Amino acid sequence: MYPLFFGRTLVVATMHGKEQVIAPILERSLGVKVLSENTFDTDQFGTFSGEVDRKGTPMEVARAKCEAAMSITGADLAIASEGYFG
Repeated sequence: MYPLFFGRTLVVATMHGKEQVIAPILERSLGVKVLSENTFDTDQFGTFSGEVDRKGTPMEVARAKCEAAMSITGADLAIASEGYFG
């Protein structure tokens, strides 16, 4: 456990079920409480497959997803991915 993260709330900004894999690892390893934020369309920031153009670099888009999810949930930590997850 990491004292810096222990007991804090972390949101996984995804609409594709990635939290099912990520959440248990983060909760166990960091001691955070994980929320899933899937009430907004993360594909609005662009899609890995190219159907929707990415609005920025992969890092910028992942950051935008995190900021949007934190704004909606009030969490002070977030994680997002910008790419294929399998």
